[in-house]
Amino acid sequence: MEFWVAGAVVTALFMGMNEGAAGVAAAMSGAYGGGVIPKRKALLLVAVFVLLGSVAGSRAIIGTLSKGIVPAGMIDLRTAVVILFAASVCLSAATWLKVPISTSQATVGAITGAGIYLGSFNSAAVLKIIAFWILMPLVAFGLAYWFELKAYSRVLRWFGRMRSPERIRRILSLGALTSGCFMAFSFGTNNAGNVAAPLVGAGFWSPGAGALISGIFLGAGALVLGGRLLGTTREIHTLCSIKAGVLTI
Repeated sequence: MEFWVAGAVVTALFMGMNEGAAGVAAAMSGAYGGGVIPKRKALLLVAVFVLLGSVAGSRAIIGTLSKGIVPAGMIDLRTAVVILFAASVCLSAATWLKVPISTSQATVGAITGAGIYLGSFNSAAVLKIIAFWILMPLVAFGLAYWFELKAYSRVLRWFGRMRSPERIRRILSLGALTSGCFMAFSFGTNNAGNVAAPLVGAGFWSPGAGALISGIFLGAGALVLGGRLLGTTREIHTLCSIKAGVLTI
C-alpha cells in the first residue's frame, strides 16, 4: 500500500508540473511574444493565477472526471496511479518535443482506457467531451477571424483618435496581460481536475484538497518547465505583436 501512496504523489506531481508547463504556452505566449512582459514575470503570473483558478473553480471538472467517465468506486489507488502515469508520459514527451498539447485529451484518454479495461465507462460522456474538443477550436478560430475582419479596423480608428503611440501601447499591453492572466486562471479551473480527478475518484484526496494540491503542482510546473514551451510559441507566432497577443487569448 505504501508503494501505491508514494506512486500517487510522485505521478500527480509529475503530471501537474508537465501540465503547468503546457499552460504557460496557452496563457502568456501572446503577451511574451509581443514583448509586453519578460519570460520570468510571465511564468510567475501564470503560476499565481493557475493556483487561484484551481482553488476557486476546479471542483466541477474534478467531479466530471472522477466519476463521470468511469463509475464512482471502480477506480482504486493503483488504477489512479496508472492513469496519471500514462497521461503524464504523453505530456512530458510533448513538453520536451516543444509541442503544446491539450492536457485534458491525455487525461480523458487515460481514464477511458482504464475504464475499458475495468469493463465500464460512460461512452456518452466521452463522446460529448470529444465533440467539444472539436467545436471549441473552431469557435475560437471564427471569433478571431471575425475580429480581424470586422472589429479590428474600428478599434484602430478609435486608437487613431488618441494621437499618442505610447498611450496606445499601454492600453494594448494591459489588454494582453489581462487576457493572459484570465487565461491562466481559466486553465487552472479547467485543468486541475486532470491531476486531481483520478486520486479523488480513488478516495485518496477530497475534492477540496485535490484542487489545492493540484494548483500547487501546476504552478510549480509553470515556473520550472514553462519557459521551454513559452520560447517555442514565440518562435512560431508569425505575428509577434501586442495585437496578436490579445487576439490569441
